[in-house]
Amino acid sequence: MINAGGGKQVMSIDSRKSGRIILDSEEIAQRLRDRLLPFLREFGIDRVENQPLVTGLGPARRGDVYYQPRLNERLRFLRYEGGDYFRPHWDGCYVTPDQSEKSLFTVQLYLSGDGEQNMEELQPYLELAEKESQLVLGFNPDEEKLREIIAQKEQASREAANGGPETLLGGATSFMDGYNAKNPVRVFPKIGSILIFQQRNLMHSGDDVFRGGKYTVRSDLMYSMLKK
Repeated sequence: MINAGGGKQVMSIDSRKSGRIILDSEEIAQRLRDRLLPFLREFGIDRVENQPLVTGLGPARRGDVYYQPRLNERLRFLRYEGGDYFRPHWDGCYVTPDQSEKSLFTVQLYLSGDGEQNMEELQPYLELAEKESQLVLGFNPDEEKLREIIAQKEQASREAANGGPETLLGGATSFMDGYNAKNPVRVFPKIGSILIFQQRNLMHSGDDVFRGGKYTVRSDLMYSMLKK
């Protein structure tokens, strides 16, 4: 499922393939927020002001101030395994129905993974996934070629799973400056670590998982809005 705007979601496995459980829990969200707050203060995102790259140029011009962040109580538990992925996208900013709060940052808590991976081992699999992504994103994709690449990728995933331990291979959160950008910045899952990044205009993807499982909890940093 992906966001389609207006609070609606649609199924689109061209864009995303994974398992998901949604839990609304103010208690868990508050406990996570309390653990995060010292780090939010350290990195200066406990209050957001005059940061047009994060809030947009309009709010920066108006002097809008975003403060008192809390974690969205809607916690999404995500499971990626067996070739699952999330293709390049931007995260949407969520505004509460009463217009009093807005999300500005995504919070990703990793529940699996050992951190950095062997890029020499991973590279052949990434190249297959990139070819598939390019064909899917093409205006006139070659369906026969696409099926061939998908079959090769699925075979590679099976070989990876059968030929090594169940340590995670793939599954990085990759940041890039365009759909066909080379050399993305990859953040590999590490159990217990948290990745926080802005939602507005920051393209990223969830790399294919070729071995093992990637498990995360995703939420948003919600900010109260105050206009000067």
